[in-house]
Amino acid sequence: MKIDELIATLQAAQPKLKPRSQEQDQKFARTLFETVTQNQQTANAPETGKGTASVLAASPAARIQAAGSIDAALEVEKTIELLDQYGQALADSAQSLKQISPLVRDLEKESARLSQLSREISADSGLQPVLNRTAVLAAVEAIKFNRGDYL
Repeated sequence: MKIDELIATLQAAQPKLKPRSQEQDQKFARTLFETVTQNQQTANAPETGKGTASVLAASPAARIQAAGSIDAALEVEKTIELLDQYGQALADSAQSLKQISPLVRDLEKESARLSQLSREISADSGLQPVLNRTAVLAAVEAIKFNRGDYL
């Protein structure tokens, strides 16, 4: 059938994702955190004369918040990886919806976790919009699956 040939061609054209190591995940989290910190530092520097880096060095509460930001960045990376796996599973015609449903449950859990982390992080954090968007995307995909959009 032409449809089967088309699906096979599309699957062959899709690049295979390599599993990421924990080191790569931590590197991403550090890079994301450094970028957010630099953005906050440049935003705060003209007003106060002090950047975020000096505040982080002085305040134990800020250090705890920074550690929370790294954890949040790792959670975002984990959720994005789950979304990638979910997309690949949907594209794979050999997988049934029953086989995909555990991924959807994981997406729901990750969405709830990201929402919780978003509430814990300060409103002026540059990471909060990323947390919110990723949580919403995961929740929407889970809702679409549970609603039956992929039947």
